[in-house]
Amino acid sequence: MFSWGDLDLGLWWVAWDGDEVAGTVLGAVLPTGGHVEILAVREGWRGRGLGAVLLLHSLRQLVSFGHERITLDVDAANVTGANRVYQRAGMRVCRETDFFEKELPATR
Repeated sequence: MFSWGDLDLGLWWVAWDGDEVAGTVLGAVLPTGGHVEILAVREGWRGRGLGAVLLLHSLRQLVSFGHERITLDVDAANVTGANRVYQRAGMRVCRETDFFEKELPATR
């Protein structure tokens, strides 16, 4: 397994469908425990359970490294169904954060 600083390629996985990338999951180890940095499934492969498989694989890997707490961040308004995938895997919301923004006119 290749490791460089905090980068551990043993926690990064890609799901292929032939020669096309269907999805990926990138795990990480943080001071607070295991963390799923990225879980992505391309649009054409969504709704088939691939996200759940990738998530569960990442969770198992992080648990095998001794982590008892695994986190991830998600947009609460996500329309892809990601939140349901996380809840079905037994994850729960532990914190919500609001971000505010204001667009300002360009200055010349």
